[in-house]
Amino acid sequence: MNQQKINQPLKGKIAWLMWTGHLAMITLLVFSVVFFVERCTFLDPSFQLFEMINREGFKYYVHRYSMVINQVLPVIAIKSGLSLKWIMLSYSVSFVVIYYFCFILGLHVLKDLAAPIALAAVPLVVRDAFVHSISENWLGIAYSGVFFSWIRFNLLRDRFVPPHWFFINSILIILVNYHLHPVTLFTLSFSLVFLALFYQRFNSWQLWTVLALIVLIYGYKFLFPATDHEQGFFSNVKNIHAWPMAFKGGLFRFFTSHFFKLYIWIFLFWAVSMFLLWKNGKVLATLFLAAWMPGFFFLILITFGNGESMAGMESRFMPFIFFTMIPFALCLNDASLFVKKISIVVLALLLVYSFSMLASKVHTKYTARLQYIESIFQRHEHIPTRKFFIKYANLNKEKWVLTWATAVESLLLTSVKGREFSKTLFVEDLVPMPEWMLQGNDRFLQVDWWQYIKEDKLNSRYFDLKNTAYYVIKEFQP
Repeated sequence: MNQQKINQPLKGKIAWLMWTGHLAMITLLVFSVVFFVERCTFLDPSFQLFEMINREGFKYYVHRYSMVINQVLPVIAIKSGLSLKWIMLSYSVSFVVIYYFCFILGLHVLKDLAAPIALAAVPLVVRDAFVHSISENWLGIAYSGVFFSWIRFNLLRDRFVPPHWFFINSILIILVNYHLHPVTLFTLSFSLVFLALFYQRFNSWQLWTVLALIVLIYGYKFLFPATDHEQGFFSNVKNIHAWPMAFKGGLFRFFTSHFFKLYIWIFLFWAVSMFLLWKNGKVLATLFLAAWMPGFFFLILITFGNGESMAGMESRFMPFIFFTMIPFALCLNDASLFVKKISIVVLALLLVYSFSMLASKVHTKYTARLQYIESIFQRHEHIPTRKFFIKYANLNKEKWVLTWATAVESLLLTSVKGREFSKTLFVEDLVPMPEWMLQGNDRFLQVDWWQYIKEDKLNSRYFDLKNTAYYVIKEFQP
């Protein structure tokens, strides 16, 4: 009976929800093409892409090996000798290709609607984070969504697939998540516990075995972090004395100031999901969802309480979509026709609104930022050099967004037109640059803590700074 149910095609109003998801993913793909320059010239994405181009291969940091999956397209473009424009374009769309692949895999292969819809709904809480294309939290929702769909696929069968195949596939998906970001511990754990409570499969030894495996391997990472980067994530969680400061940091101020712009919809879906769960007699699932959300919220505030870039803080709250839209979509299948109609219309309208706000934010903030960088180069076209140095104090703060990767961002921005247009702008911010670093023509200043590389180490197929000296811009740039 269950096997027949899972293989039935989506029909009626629920099918409209599926097509809403498809349209959201296609829109996201279009946006990643339209704004490919903005998505490749901002902080971590720009630096990772620069490293990939320079070494003509894959590049990952802090043992996050799963990042090579989304690097396949740009690496193929690099190895094929395509222009920088096509490399940047392939890098920008590569992330959305992964999202859409996971969406289709969950929806059409594993016959699940809940996790794919949660993935399609991520733009509800994204504005600045769109240009931070490398977001592991977004990728984590995609990969954890596949895990949810895979577990649910087995629960709705008359019996699980043969144990060796079930555990092999489960472990592979878990490892992809494990080597992506620690936050996937919570999306994976939520998937197992919620499914067990929703379908009342308390005696499923397969579910609890997989959950024990997840807790074991992530627990080891928590107790023995492999890198200083991971140690930084866990230090506040381990320090109980830091917990009272959770509601006093920059991340909490960001959340409260953006609640009615981004997160009120999450809490509305959360409330509706709990109502529908309770109405359908899913008492334990309701209580679990009621406790999970504030618990995760507090944990995020402890871990990242000091705040960071706007894009980074948005990313921290992305998993809320996973925790609210999955229960909502599952409950919607058994809801009345009226509730289905209203829900689909509301979700579609919210996505239209979110995409319009996203496009406006990218254009007015990040496109304008790139135009500001180009205007600085234009004012100094008469200077016979391709390298420029400026102090942060001389920049217009209303037009600027962070500084540490500007040297690489500006190099990519100018070189996309051709290597003959290559220029770089280094911004001195918190770390003073020693004067001797500006002497000599053979250096490319990258970031102030990794200092520089020799110019002859740049990939000459795409970049050409002509071994010119750095020109120090001393005037304020309006």
